[in-house]
Amino acid sequence: MASEADMTPPHTKAREPMSDEGIDIEPVQPSAFHQRVIDATQECVNRLGLDRTKVDDIAEVAGISRATLYRRYGNKDAILEALIGEQVGPAAQAAIGILMAREGGIAQRIELALVRGVLEMPRQPWLENVFEATSHTQGQALFHATYRQRIRAVLHLLLKEPGIRPGLDLEATLSWFLRELLALLAMRPCDEATLRRHIRCFILPVFVPDHAFAKTLVN
Repeated sequence: MASEADMTPPHTKAREPMSDEGIDIEPVQPSAFHQRVIDATQECVNRLGLDRTKVDDIAEVAGISRATLYRRYGNKDAILEALIGEQVGPAAQAAIGILMAREGGIAQRIELALVRGVLEMPRQPWLENVFEATSHTQGQALFHATYRQRIRAVLHLLLKEPGIRPGLDLEATLSWFLRELLALLAMRPCDEATLRRHIRCFILPVFVPDHAFAKTLVN
């Protein structure tokens, strides 16, 4: 039987800045119940791995009924998406903050945001498996499900910035960028210089036209 505490909303909104598409691009503050589930899921995934973790395992560690978890989250994937969001969230939000700050040229901001986001992402074996392009398609699907809408909202704003290559299609750019982001994360461990070279060679030229590239990028 779920307690009164179990029935509180899983997230309590701290603030709700929106993109002009109406999509929340800020993180939410988790409730005590939600954090309890996340902590239990983290323990199970560390011990069993992403694939072998079951809702029953999470329920047992959290001390919450299986029925309550299904009622609150719907399925295991939704719980794992919440865990990925918890782990990746701080680094992702720092990167989004850099992009949205409008300080410096657009190429500088894209490069700095990606470098900071990649290098500050937590290093845990199960999370590394999510980022490895050839080894964990389920993990990648969970990552996409967790961040696709937020990244879409950021790209929607980014593509309107002065200096961005005109004519980029939002949906095509989003699909490409998610693949590139996973590729960057799979490169770790890597030094900052190598990461910057990769970003400058393979990512920035897509966003920034050649004639503007030299003007906006710090060498």
